[in-house]
Amino acid sequence: MRAQKAISMNNGVTRAHTRWRVWMVCGWLLIKTPIAWGADPLDDVLVWQHRPLALTLPVAQERILQFDEPVIFNSPQPNAALTDDHLHVINLDRHLYVRALQPFDTMRVQVTLHTSGQVVLLDLRGQSDAPDHALRIQTPMTSTPAGHALPQTRDHWVRLLRYALHQVYAPLAHVISDPDLVRLALRTTRPLPALTTPSLQWVARAQWQSMRWPLHVSVVEVRNTQPHSQLLDVRSWCGDWLAASVFPRTQLGAKGQVDATTMVFLLSEAPFHQAIAGCHER
Repeated sequence: MRAQKAISMNNGVTRAHTRWRVWMVCGWLLIKTPIAWGADPLDDVLVWQHRPLALTLPVAQERILQFDEPVIFNSPQPNAALTDDHLHVINLDRHLYVRALQPFDTMRVQVTLHTSGQVVLLDLRGQSDAPDHALRIQTPMTSTPAGHALPQTRDHWVRLLRYALHQVYAPLAHVISDPDLVRLALRTTRPLPALTTPSLQWVARAQWQSMRWPLHVSVVEVRNTQPHSQLLDVRSWCGDWLAASVFPRTQLGAKGQVDATTMVFLLSEAPFHQAIAGCHER
């Protein structure tokens, strides 16, 4: 779906003829000192949505599972196949230090959050070549009746866009986490959809999900591939977007120039891969 009209350059929101509602804040937050994309301070995040979370544990190596609050690890008593000979667990505050002592097939265990009483189901499996990096397991902080999301306001949109902008451009020492926003893995296919014009090359860099509202904010790096400068107009972009922010520039320099790239921050109800599902392939 392509937007047709309506864009505001003065921090205003305007409803377009499609699902686009564009919020342009180029130059709105003058944060300098960009950080390198390769230096990601966040571990992988899994979101508990009342479906068992599948975790593969490396044999003879410890894997750390971090939760939002102190937890109780419940051994699967009905499942006598998983014993102390298979698994070693240390429970320390909000962290579980889990070590598979030998390979084993998928076994389900329960983790109870001490404060809220929520039960998280983990499907554990021991495997020799499994990754050992830490995992953060996030549980929604607010529950609402099915089909009734908390109300959204323009301030919520601004909060998400500002958060993503800060994560990208602020020095690592000044990056502040938000318990209501969780980093999600990006799921894109090859070839990439025609998100914008062929003269612009794009790469999705990051995505966050709001735990309070059905909102996602995605970061896309855009690069000019032409020998001349061109204006970036997000109104022509394909996708099901609510709002967008471009920083630090909308006028892209010629290919190879320092100012040939910029970042686009996209707000949507669906995750990034679903928001671009209707776009044609390149």
